[in-house]
Amino acid sequence: MSWIKDYFSFSKRERNAIVIVIMLLGGFILLPNLFSAKKAPEVISDELKKELAQTKPTSRPQEDDDHGWQTPFAAAEKKQVKLFVFDPNTLNEEGFITLGLPERTARTIINYRNKGGKFRKPEDLRKIYSLKKEDADRIIPYAKIETGGTTYTNNYTPYSKPEYPSKQINIIDINTATVEDWKALPGIGEVLSNRIIKFRDKIGGFASIEQVAKTYGLKDSTFQLIKPYLKLSAPAVNKININTALENELMECAGISKDIAQAIIIYRKKNGNFQSVDELKKIVFINEEMFQKIAPCVKVN
Repeated sequence: MSWIKDYFSFSKRERNAIVIVIMLLGGFILLPNLFSAKKAPEVISDELKKELAQTKPTSRPQEDDDHGWQTPFAAAEKKQVKLFVFDPNTLNEEGFITLGLPERTARTIINYRNKGGKFRKPEDLRKIYSLKKEDADRIIPYAKIETGGTTYTNNYTPYSKPEYPSKQINIIDINTATVEDWKALPGIGEVLSNRIIKFRDKIGGFASIEQVAKTYGLKDSTFQLIKPYLKLSAPAVNKININTALENELMECAGISKDIAQAIIIYRKKNGNFQSVDELKKIVFINEEMFQKIAPCVKVN
């Protein structure tokens, strides 16, 4: 390895010479960029400016492409758009252009008529393949076609959902209504209809409209929905004897909770038979509102 060290060893004088050579090479590389000539700005004389200002283009580039489209500025310069009532079977090319249609589309309509084509109703204009939807939507409301003394127009009213008459709901008597009568009410199906009638038969008839709400499976929201269509012509006459009624009988007939029914039985056992229905008011749990609910369906002997 000593020969490599001898080969790459330089004296101080040789190292200084190498540094100078490298600096000279770098200077030659950067020299052109330091002394590049700056390009003089173009100067336009006042006379040339006046000539350019007075010069107007004598022709415009072709504005119609293969599909008959036009730039908005070109269309505006050619003809000012104006909407008016027209007959598509008699209007000339210039008239269609005035309506805002491209020249190519206007020529297509005229060629269609020349070949025997006829518009029988305003919507037939949409059959023209080059007529854009937005153009058709704009001009069809103004189209009027006269055929055999009959004038066909297009009012072009936007679609609106048809209004159907609401279903007539009849008011039913809760003590005489059939299964079909109950099913006609909103939210009441086959199952609930049969349950209501079975409950009514079991308690001997409803004593109040609120008693219907005690039907098993009948939600309060559904009851509130059908309540305006319920009536009670005559309260049920099959009342239960509060001196002999069982807990479940009181609950089903009067539509009360289990706690209230138990309170009635406990009071009866402790104080003896009720002498009148008004004695129910002596029970702490029965307020005036509760009493009015129970009284129509109970009796004493």
